Amino acid sequence: MRILVAAFGLTAVLAAQPERVVSPPPETITVPSYKYANGYLAAFQRGEPPVALWDRAGRLIYEAEARLPGEGSPLVRVVDIAVGRDGRLLVAGEWSETNRGVVMLDGKGNSVVAFDLYPFFPERLTLGPEGNLWVLVRRTTGPGKPGVWLNKYSLEGEQLLGVRIPVTGANARPGYLGASNTGLGVWFADAAAWFTLSPAGKIVERLELRPPGGQAAGFTFSAAGELYADAGALYRYDRRARRWRSVPDVLPELMPPAELIGADGPRLIYRLREAEALELLRLPH
Repeated sequence: MRILVAAFGLTAVLAAQPERVVSPPPETITVPSYKYANGYLAAFQRGEPPVALWDRAGRLIYEAEARLPGEGSPLVRVVDIAVGRDGRLLVAGEWSETNRGVVMLDGKGNSVVAFDLYPFFPERLTLGPEGNLWVLVRRTTGPGKPGVWLNKYSLEGEQLLGVRIPVTGANARPGYLGASNTGLGVWFADAAAWFTLSPAGKIVERLELRPPGGQAAGFTFSAAGELYADAGALYRYDRRARRWRSVPDVLPELMPPAELIGADGPRLIYRLREAEALELLRLPH
């Protein structure tokens, strides 16, 4: 079912008509979720194997099924994805009742690396500023205390670090994990808690953070370490005042409703809901 027209465009602040480049829609993903990072757009459907990847110009690089390496190997039910600077796609998911981990796809969509995360269940993942993979995981079985951890892995699957995040119970459901040029950020919407971590895994900031207006359709952590939320308008979090402030004159007045899905340097990436498209918009400083 072809349901998406994905487009990338670059627009200066206050420009009335954004430029758009329309890319081929994916044919294998019926209910897509999107991520934009490192100049790539990726799409997946939670709980299903298909994934898709586009470059910055909007060209479809591939559609593939996430699976373990090797012909005839098990498919992966995708939980989340991350994109490297070289276009490698990292997929977190499960391939059996007890096997959950990460699979890496190369630039052609072929699985080249896979590693199991037992006793952890992956929930979010991102690439850190130092180039390693960070996975927000939940431990429910096996040795050690149950809880939520942010673990760092090499791209070959070696665990380099594990940081327990101080949230518990029903409030431990993650809402977002992202990276800036200097660290990591994780947000737990139900707990109204934001944590910033250094690449060494030290929690350097904890904020009581609720979305503006009580609900946000999109959320992102920019390369400069700024927090942005989409709640019908664009908001930036003012750390000094401990409050959200609206960012005026970013979205053209005539632009259809848009969903914030990521950042690309000084620009924020939107998907136009009504037009079923993506827009690349430049933010003011």
